[in-house]
Amino acid sequence: MVLTLSDVLVGSFTTVFGVLVGHFLSDSRERRNSFNKAAEQFKGSFWKEIEFLDKQFLVDRASVNALKRSCDVLFNAVGRHQKAVFIFREHLGCINKYRFKQTWNEYCKDGNNIHYFSEEYPCGDVSQQYESEAKALRRINKLLRFAKPK
Repeated sequence: MVLTLSDVLVGSFTTVFGVLVGHFLSDSRERRNSFNKAAEQFKGSFWKEIEFLDKQFLVDRASVNALKRSCDVLFNAVGRHQKAVFIFREHLGCINKYRFKQTWNEYCKDGNNIHYFSEEYPCGDVSQQYESEAKALRRINKLLRFAKPK
């Protein structure tokens, strides 16, 4: 059997196409795994605050957290959160980076200002603190929506 020029070209094209598709699938799988790993680390950085803020995790909230105020807990964790944000946002696309930045700013502005946390999440009486905790929990959950596994 004699190979014609068209047979060689079709074979070469098919081979190159197969290599490109394989490379694309391998690259996208690697990016997806990298995103999922960063997303897990990001979600993990908020776990202690979610546990503190979410009422379902605490049986006797008054005795466990009598000395803790939500604004203090959030402010003390912001450094860890900023580090997680810095790492995680590199795995987002352009549009999601923009949306993520807006959501992050809604949660903590620049993150280094205790006055923002005291004003945004006041620690006054019990009802005011519960409202603050609910607001913080809503905003944290909004941030964590960006970290859904792919």
